[in-house]
Amino acid sequence: MAKAWWEAEIRILERRKACIDAEQQVLEDGGATWQQVMTLVTDFESNLRGITKTGTHSNATRLDKDKENVPSQEELIRGQLSRMNEIVAELGQHMQLAESKRWNLLICAIGAELEAFKEAHSVLKAIIDGASGGIVEHTLKDPRGAAPK
Repeated sequence: MAKAWWEAEIRILERRKACIDAEQQVLEDGGATWQQVMTLVTDFESNLRGITKTGTHSNATRLDKDKENVPSQEELIRGQLSRMNEIVAELGQHMQLAESKRWNLLICAIGAELEAFKEAHSVLKAIIDGASGGIVEHTLKDPRGAAPK
């Protein structure tokens, strides 16, 4: 009787260990997916920050004699729009993976990043498409339509 009880306890512990191992693997896989998402987002934000600070790509340094080759701020933002399209597509792929694996926390986190990128894309596109007097004028416009004082 003691032997049967002991064997039953061992089977319970083995099942519990298998469940814990499976959960650990899910955490590792989900963590890797989240790391990829965060790398996409932070790399884009870092590049955009460099563009807004210097007015050029952070990895492109130009001399004064090459000023005609320096892209305008509008061109730089248009380049960011295309990069944002790529990131939205990649985030969508990560979202599909999270949904297929039923990783609810990742679904929420990736979904938030995806929506933020979609909204930021819309805002930048509206600025480029609708700004006749430049980006600064558009952002300073009063929401009621009156020009800033």
